[in-house]
Amino acid sequence: MATYKCSGLLLVVTFSFSLQAGFFSVASVAYHLIDDQRKELYTNDPVHPWRELMVRVWYPVNTMRYPLLIFSHGLGGKFNGDTYTTLCEACVKAGYIVVTISHSYACKPIHFSDGRVTTHSFSSVAQAYLSGREMELWEADGEYVLDQCHKYNGDENSFLYNRIDVNNIGMFGHSYGGSLAVQMCRKDDRVKAAINLDGPLRGKNSTVPFGKPLLFIVGGLLPYNFISMPREVYNDIGWSYCMYSKELSVINAFGCQMNSDVYKVVIDGIRHTTFSDEIFSQHTLLDESLIDPVLAQAIINSYIIDFFDVYLKGKKSYLLDQAVSPWTQVVVEKITPL
Repeated sequence: MATYKCSGLLLVVTFSFSLQAGFFSVASVAYHLIDDQRKELYTNDPVHPWRELMVRVWYPVNTMRYPLLIFSHGLGGKFNGDTYTTLCEACVKAGYIVVTISHSYACKPIHFSDGRVTTHSFSSVAQAYLSGREMELWEADGEYVLDQCHKYNGDENSFLYNRIDVNNIGMFGHSYGGSLAVQMCRKDDRVKAAINLDGPLRGKNSTVPFGKPLLFIVGGLLPYNFISMPREVYNDIGWSYCMYSKELSVINAFGCQMNSDVYKVVIDGIRHTTFSDEIFSQHTLLDESLIDPVLAQAIINSYIIDFFDVYLKGKKSYLLDQAVSPWTQVVVEKITPL
């Protein structure tokens, strides 16, 4: 463990390395960020009054400049910024720096650098979610983290100095984090493209079209029977039902109004949890109808990388523009304006 303090705002608390086979070797660094311009809404601690976040920077060991991807996790007690290791490492091996945000008190407990552990404030977060206040909080988190990335890219004392291609920044996220990615792409000129992983459209003006490329990746409709459904699969099946009964029609209508490239990738045989590392440890009665989680994440990661390679690196697509996907479980649709 190594600890540094920079302007009272950012602490480097842990280093980890994963030297697996791939195009680039991967390393990660955990940061404790303290935004002294925002009071924390979920606690009333006079000693720690400010909004605090944990983020992890995943980066190629090779000393070069790379496009930046900001990632936001799903809402709830199962996910935080550290529960998407497979996804983040795949992006880094493809030549990206990835910064994952843990949105404090709205996620799986996280550890601050001084030993404090956050809780998941379910009832308070649910109220904030319904009122739209939670999205405003997450948007402020995303903007703050992006500001810090720019700051340390220009800091000669930072390991990120001159390593970020600040002209090519994308954002992606899972579930509510996917909603945030679209909102950040809408609001922040620094974000050039965004991916929403199995998430709805949420936030102020969320269905108002704008002119940047987007990709939506969703799971196919899961069979459901709410009367006999076991509790362990309720969230996954309930989410699938919600997406197909309401949210996808909103996304389709929104995409038809956009004047930029909008893609939708539907993958049969996955569930909401498949997008995170949780899929490797959670075994349910749905498993027999699902594709292998290693294959599922390989498919997801391939489309993520292909999309960002096109819109951040200027490469030619090898997946999104194919008439037929290499995988039988996948259907790709380019949503065109009406």
